[in-house]
Amino acid sequence: MFFRGEVEAILIETTTTLLHSDAAPIVTDLIRNPTEPIDGPSEGQLIAIVGPDGQISKSSLPIALRKRVPELAKIGETPQTIDAGNARYLVAATTAVTNKGNWVVITARNEEALGLLLDELARVLIMGTVLLTVGFGLASWLLTGAALRPVNRLRKEAESLSTTGSSAQLLVPAGRDEVSRLAVTLNDFISRLRRSIDREKQVVSDASHELRTPLAVLKAQLELAHLNSGDAPALEADIDDASHTVDRLSRLATNLLELSKLEGQQAPPECGWDNLIAEISASVDRARVVRNGEDLDVDYEIEGEDPTGRYAISVTNVGQLVDNLISNAINAMGGRGAVTVTLRSLPDGAMLSVVDTGPGCRNRSSRSPSPGSPARNIPGRADRSVLGSALRSSTPS
Repeated sequence: MFFRGEVEAILIETTTTLLHSDAAPIVTDLIRNPTEPIDGPSEGQLIAIVGPDGQISKSSLPIALRKRVPELAKIGETPQTIDAGNARYLVAATTAVTNKGNWVVITARNEEALGLLLDELARVLIMGTVLLTVGFGLASWLLTGAALRPVNRLRKEAESLSTTGSSAQLLVPAGRDEVSRLAVTLNDFISRLRRSIDREKQVVSDASHELRTPLAVLKAQLELAHLNSGDAPALEADIDDASHTVDRLSRLATNLLELSKLEGQQAPPECGWDNLIAEISASVDRARVVRNGEDLDVDYEIEGEDPTGRYAISVTNVGQLVDNLISNAINAMGGRGAVTVTLRSLPDGAMLSVVDTGPGCRNRSSRSPSPGSPARNIPGRADRSVLGSALRSSTPS
């Protein structure tokens, strides 16, 4: 449509130029020789010459326009479209000023040829647009199919691997394009997925292996308790043994879950100073509740502060760590004595120590190393007087 409009504007401008060209020789002749006879229009020209008295001196206009000469003489040099019966004309009127009066030269051009040319142009443009659209669509379809062919091949390979359960990887195309990068990404994803499946299978296998014996023992203990239902002391002993077995089962299950989390490659844990204090306080409260009624004193101390420090250990692990250390200390003391949990702020980290009054090795603690290394705990027997855990501190962002 834009192209047709531009062509139409060019044709109208050309027609306007022709109208002025048709009138120019006559106007020049009238100005130079107003008294001499006026030459008639050339063949094919539509011209009417109107004298100062309003009479038509020469005319080659069609009858429909000749009847409207007085009206056309007032149009001016700017062409206008005039309907004359079954035809349309572009008409302009040029005034020639002479010493004998003002002459008007009317020129006209039939717009029928212009309309036919524009209609033919529109038809060609429409046909060309349709052909170009179809051709472009076909070419796009072919190019898209060629571009997606490697992707379809990758999809079929992935579907085959999924169906057969093969451990092979997708074939990476030779080029360094998006398809090859997609294949590499899919291979990495498949590798991670297989490792995750292997970990799940290993956890199930470990659980089956580790829990089989304690479950068998627990079943035997319950059967013995059933047989000793009439003997209260024997029944109580069987129940105590079963309770210890259940505790062992619980510890085994917890260890398996922790192992699964460690193998899962989770994001590095992190907690703040206030979280450490809150979790230590909760662990001490739990120890007091569990050992209620025994001659035990469990307390904690906080030395220093580090409100902006971040430590590479989760709050849950802090609670488990303190619970285990307090439990070990209490078991080593035989239910009598005092346990003190101390959290000390250091320039490059934090020190957690659990001190008891029971027998065992003398004080042994661990100072936190330089910032950036993972959190660790110092291993030791239950009869040690001090068990330490160095908590790493990282620079706050």
